[in-house]
Amino acid sequence: MKMRTFPKIPATAVLLLLAIAAVAEPINIRMSREDRFRLQPPQGAQLKLEKYMPNRIAVAEITGPQQQYQMQLTFLASLASEGVLNDADKLENALRVRAREFLPQCVEQLFRVYPANPAGRPAALLYLTDRKYAEKLPPAGEWRYLTCGMVRIGDNAVLTYLLKTNSIGTPEYARLLEFIDSFVKPAASAPAGAKISDSRAAVQALIRATPEAAAYLPFTATLNGSHWQLDGSRLDNTAPLNDTRHYQVETATGKVSELK
Repeated sequence: MKMRTFPKIPATAVLLLLAIAAVAEPINIRMSREDRFRLQPPQGAQLKLEKYMPNRIAVAEITGPQQQYQMQLTFLASLASEGVLNDADKLENALRVRAREFLPQCVEQLFRVYPANPAGRPAALLYLTDRKYAEKLPPAGEWRYLTCGMVRIGDNAVLTYLLKTNSIGTPEYARLLEFIDSFVKPAASAPAGAKISDSRAAVQALIRATPEAAAYLPFTATLNGSHWQLDGSRLDNTAPLNDTRHYQVETATGKVSELK
């Protein structure tokens, strides 16, 4: 599946525009005075900054070692106070519109959206299966699955992403989602001094302790006193809707237990 490219912006409208180029050093991105982000790819990955207009938009592409995965990250200035993409329903609706162009190439005919709330921010993702590679291994430079996602990463910024992989619901896939969620500025956290300070750390602790829980990514998290409760549905568009898992992660110790 081809990633959507963005239209060129006239040079007169650009304060700072970087053409497609490989970047060796971390990139600092500013979406507002408060929302600044440091973009450094996972170990062994290659980063290209395709577009950057401070306080408006930044587009970057990351390709994993041996082309294990590829992701396109689009940072958008978006004020939550203006009521745009400021709750889960609006994000999910925008995500469906964003992913619609890929449906003709995919096995799926309908979207199944999986909600999340990393660090208390609204988020959602869906995945699609490339029809050409549903039953066979793709060649290098092609991938079986396309994950489309959106997450509010700050009061003034939203991140949309396209992630191409050959597997989903695995610990390796979990690490890629962890990288994406690392840009989120927390809106909810445990009391100061807690070992598991926010829901992202709770999910990381869960995957370390129970790798098979990655099949139920992403999780929605609720802070209940001294523990995080994580609720997820199987990341499988063909699975029953009631195929869910529920876990508890202690904020003080990181101890994980499954709720029945």
